[in-house]
Amino acid sequence: MSWDARDESDLDPVVVRRCECGREFTPQFTNTVRCPACIHRYTAAEPVRAHLARLRASKSLCQVGREAGVRPATVRSIGSKLDRQFVSADIAERLLAVDCGVA
Repeated sequence: MSWDARDESDLDPVVVRRCECGREFTPQFTNTVRCPACIHRYTAAEPVRAHLARLRASKSLCQVGREAGVRPATVRSIGSKLDRQFVSADIAERLLAVDCGVA
């Protein structure tokens, strides 16, 4: 049977699942029960981005990176890529641990 001769009933239905974190996702494999963000230990970028904005009021990218133990390019990437939804949980923990120095 050629591809053109197939009708919609021959196609596999799209399965949408809900992860334990609450996100909906389309699994690549039938036995997948967690979303890709949970599998790869990603966390939401927005709280980290907000914390970086507070840090940038008093510190440079290099200072923030040095205190967090990450490269300044990583700090710049998280702060500037607004379409980036997720950040590695390890990087997020390091950046959120940096003190803003504001009383």
